[in-house]
Amino acid sequence: MPVASERSIADGPSHFVDPVRGNNESDGSQSQPWKTLQHAVSQLAPGDTLYLRGGIYFERVTASVRGSQDKPVTIRGFPGELAIIDGGLREFFESPQSAWEAAVNGVPGEYRSTRAYPDLAARADSTNLLGNFGDSMIPLHGYRFLTDLRSDNHSFQKLQGSKTAQGNGLYCGPGLFLDPQTHRIHVRLAATDQPSIGADNNYRGETDPRKLSLIVAGSGPAPLELNGAAYVVLQDLVVRGAREATIDLVDCSNITLDGVSNYGGASAMRVEGTSGLRCLDCVFRGIAAPWLWRWSLKYRSIEARIVSASRWNPPARGNRDFEFAYCEFTDCVDGVFIGNVDGVSIHHCLLDNVSDDGFFITCRTAFDGTTPGGEFDFHHNRISRVLSAFAFGVGHGRQRTINQAGDKQLGKPTIIRNNVFDLRAPVLYQQPAQGPITTYGRIAGDHGSPAWEPIDFIQNTVYFRDSPWRNYYGAGWGKAMGKGTRRRILKNLFVHQFGMPGQVLPSQQVDLEARGNWHWSHEAGASASDLFLKRFRTSPLFAQTGWTQDDIYAPPDQAPNDVGAGEDVAVGVGGRLMLYGDPSTVRVAPRLRSFANAPRAPPTTPVALVLGYPAFDAPMLQFALQNAGGELDVFDQTWLPAEQFSRYACVALLGNTIRAKMQPSGFTVSDHAVVRKYLDDGGILIVGRELLGLLFPGDDGTKFVASLLGSGPRDVKPRLRILKPDHPWLAHLGSTDWVSHPSGSPIRVSRGINLIGDPQASRSLLADVPVGKGRFIYVGWNLSRLLPSGRQPSTLQQEQAYEDQYRIYEQMVLDILKRNQVVLD
Repeated sequence: MPVASERSIADGPSHFVDPVRGNNESDGSQSQPWKTLQHAVSQLAPGDTLYLRGGIYFERVTASVRGSQDKPVTIRGFPGELAIIDGGLREFFESPQSAWEAAVNGVPGEYRSTRAYPDLAARADSTNLLGNFGDSMIPLHGYRFLTDLRSDNHSFQKLQGSKTAQGNGLYCGPGLFLDPQTHRIHVRLAATDQPSIGADNNYRGETDPRKLSLIVAGSGPAPLELNGAAYVVLQDLVVRGAREATIDLVDCSNITLDGVSNYGGASAMRVEGTSGLRCLDCVFRGIAAPWLWRWSLKYRSIEARIVSASRWNPPARGNRDFEFAYCEFTDCVDGVFIGNVDGVSIHHCLLDNVSDDGFFITCRTAFDGTTPGGEFDFHHNRISRVLSAFAFGVGHGRQRTINQAGDKQLGKPTIIRNNVFDLRAPVLYQQPAQGPITTYGRIAGDHGSPAWEPIDFIQNTVYFRDSPWRNYYGAGWGKAMGKGTRRRILKNLFVHQFGMPGQVLPSQQVDLEARGNWHWSHEAGASASDLFLKRFRTSPLFAQTGWTQDDIYAPPDQAPNDVGAGEDVAVGVGGRLMLYGDPSTVRVAPRLRSFANAPRAPPTTPVALVLGYPAFDAPMLQFALQNAGGELDVFDQTWLPAEQFSRYACVALLGNTIRAKMQPSGFTVSDHAVVRKYLDDGGILIVGRELLGLLFPGDDGTKFVASLLGSGPRDVKPRLRILKPDHPWLAHLGSTDWVSHPSGSPIRVSRGINLIGDPQASRSLLADVPVGKGRFIYVGWNLSRLLPSGRQPSTLQQEQAYEDQYRIYEQMVLDILKRNQVVLD
């Protein structure tokens, strides 16, 4: 649990905020503090320090404050006082006795809120709420189904139907449910009954929520969001009360979190578009209570992660230059997702109680063919109770094929050195039908057989319970050596409680170096020394590669000092633990790397992206627009009235508006004049395939489109081809076989520039039509159909065909924004 810091008052300009005795009409001095944090942060200038007096700030705060390298802005707790930013509903914490009542028609122990919450997002079959016990910060389960909350079944094996179906219900412990019909919040704090986790880990606490302070949070902005901020220090704070991210960093630069305790919703911290992040002595906790399994969360709630700084498809404005020192990542389904971050150092940290992926480090290929992430340095960390300490996967993204052999484009190398992996304790992955837990951790694993990033695994100590999966060498590092990866496994100590150390290596020469490692099995003991690696060392591959030539099988206490993790240093918040697991008595004085990031320039071009359903090409167009300096407002399955177009230099409409159930789903007759004026005044309208009839319905709509684009003969089958091969949007093209792709949807165009189409039939697949000072752009094919799938093999030809067409988007966006005389970043 967090405690107040005694860090002294700093020099420089100071301001104060107090949730109890403050007043926003005051001057913000220590004697006359402001009341709300949102008001206070809007008053800050470079070099200022804002002190939060002790108490709970029930707010959701967004700050875009910018300091400088010499004058950062600091937002911190007052010495000796605990300042808490809470995005939850305050009545359930402050006055629970009046906030709850017995649930009408509920089961014993079920309560509901005394009032409705119509402003909370309440989707059916969805986890709409998350929360915590206020005294212990143990998470409350976010229920998807009221049937689960009311169930007396505590076993997955007794759940009828699929893992995600409602079935007969599964009680997952104390938790919350938001009824989408009544908008009442339901709670039940009944005891849990799971013999496999033992009495100490089952819930046996108070069952009447009126006697407890609870944190209850619905969807919405993060309790603390920095958006476009630079040179900001967050210090000695507690942040909690979120359904989504608890701390959100968007398009920031040079941000420091020092002594921040962060209790997650779907993630404890989400980071996007941020250059320079330093986290020191910070706590990042997830949503896993001691009685919750990975299955309970993934299939009956949400698959949360602790830190989210990586997507399946990397965004245009990516993350780079991160450092985590003396931090703790605990209690969740997944851990730290950083695969697409460029440059990460994680050291002297603790990762514990993560029931699936610990550090997810695959660098996916972006839409433009680049691989933005990699160059990770993990050292002097303690990692325990995790299913896969390091995880790899592509998901809905891709790894670009780079040669005929099928090798993949990977990120920069990951260096893993001087860490302790204690994987002997059970992991709450899959609830057993009966008996003890049988799931234990592993050093690495993957999803969908991707190529693993280049790994240097050097001087680590690994404690395993059993033999590694399929007996792979080096606690599992001997697997997944295809698709052009590289691996160095040097001077590590592998100690197994049961079974034999791994002895299976690749069956052919690959880019692997494995030597100087020390192995031992407590169960097998010295009697197995003659058997270890005997089969491999008598094979021709041993003579060809020299793998394992300096490896030793012997008790760990005989290993030399340069084998294994080495010195037992302090780790975790304040250095409270030692690397090998004992409590620490060592005081640490950490030093972080200095920042070397120019503050990110804000985007300069306002662009609206209006998305129907499905809108498969939207991520690619969004990526191109952001790369070109677009400041995007995304209206996902939400109509943007024509009267608001004038706020944007460009409006792009993609996807089926009727299937998205937009209201309205197209322009009315009275909108035509507004759209025409928008174009005449210099606006740019981009319209995707098969949308004209939806956006401009009826005879009036057809006539209006013809007035913009011209027309052509009906019932003429076009013969599509590249008409302007030297045009800037198309000059890069090689093969043009895709022009007649069945996903193409040409329209009638007889004005402007017909780039791809048939002029004889007045049909166009790609048209650029000037209208007044503006432009009407039609893009009539489905680029996403050519995007190589992440889990399917792709050829060089497929990759080239996709990237050729993506560059049309890229060149189009750059060209039209420049011709609209917009200053680009």
